[in-house]
Amino acid sequence: MEVLTAITQLAEELGARLSLDALLQLIAERTTHIVGARRVTVRLLNPAHTHLLAVARAGQPLHDRPQEFKVGEGLVGHVAATGHVLRTSEPEQHPSYAPRPGMTEPMGSFLGVPLRAGSGVLGVISVVDPSVRFTEEHERRLVLVAALSAPYVEMARLARLSHVDPLTGALNRRGLDESFPEVVSEAPGTIVPLSVVMADVDHFKRVNDTHGHAVGDLVLQRVTQLLSEVVRAGDA
Repeated sequence: MEVLTAITQLAEELGARLSLDALLQLIAERTTHIVGARRVTVRLLNPAHTHLLAVARAGQPLHDRPQEFKVGEGLVGHVAATGHVLRTSEPEQHPSYAPRPGMTEPMGSFLGVPLRAGSGVLGVISVVDPSVRFTEEHERRLVLVAALSAPYVEMARLARLSHVDPLTGALNRRGLDESFPEVVSEAPGTIVPLSVVMADVDHFKRVNDTHGHAVGDLVLQRVTQLLSEVVRAGDA
């Protein structure tokens, strides 16, 4: 009954109008209870569908920092490439296993399920636990979570695409116009002042003229990455 209640609660919460980040975090947290696993990670494919990015985690993380996998690389990459469920109690023996530095302890059992939108794959929900041997029942629960969640993830993803720059993932003008009034309205309830920072990339035209626009794109992506690493998750 507890599992049924948790699934029902998730189904109701998915209907709320949540941002993509909040939605994915909700799915990760609810999955720990529904499946009964120590660690849950939700990964989405990048716009080019070449890499899986860890966008939400629940429980004690397996790695000291979020890990990125190419499609086909590692167990989650295998799930994304094949579009099939993968369940194993000996993940190190799987041909696609790709160990990464910074693991806090052995992986233990692994279960990964694709998030699907139509015939395509959006991402992967994976659970790992060193103390549990995942069974068909665990698999059925995670498949159900993925099936319930995927349509809402796709809608939130499409909504976000209209608010972010496709090259860098940073908010575009429309995203700023819609999010800034909300931030301002919440500011009086916080103990720290609201700050706005504007930055410019020096000599960026020279980079484009000298090295080409492809290199300029890489510079913009790297600058955005560096900025995102020094602000809180809720900051634009």
